[in-house]
Amino acid sequence: TLSYDTTSTENKPYTFVLKVTDSSGRESATATWTFTTANTGPTVAWTAPANNSTVTGKVSLKATATPASSGTSTITKWCLTINGEEATNYSAATFVLNDAAELSSGYYTKSGGCWSSGYDSRKITLSYDTTSMENKPYTFVLKVTDSSGRESATATWTFTTNNPGPTITGTSSMG
Repeated sequence: TLSYDTTSTENKPYTFVLKVTDSSGRESATATWTFTTANTGPTVAWTAPANNSTVTGKVSLKATATPASSGTSTITKWCLTINGEEATNYSAATFVLNDAAELSSGYYTKSGGCWSSGYDSRKITLSYDTTSMENKPYTFVLKVTDSSGRESATATWTFTTNNPGPTITGTSSMG
């Protein structure tokens, strides 16, 4: 009996070839067995606030990732684009691990719009002060990768900022 855990392997065809040798040095013919792995990847979904919201001031965007239901994979990488550009404000993120511990982005390697670590990071919160952003729609796209290198489909979330502009007040004296 041969046991083989396919959850940590890339989805592709594999071939096992088996040949045995007895104590006299005689070899058997080879036996081959081919199979193709088709492990599902992780999933990611935005959870708050509602998609297509209009926001003002400070906003916390939240998403949850789940590894495939089988296997031993963990969520080790989160990638974000905003309006098609790789995210650069890495400190906006905090993460919640599978064991409910919370970690700041300082515990992650940051590059190319991604946060990576060996931790099993199941949730992300992105905190933004929209008063420093132009009033317009913003589209956030998340993708996660598990410890076996499998990527999720992307999750898209859009909001529009609508912060009031400055006001002018004053008095006039005509004289």
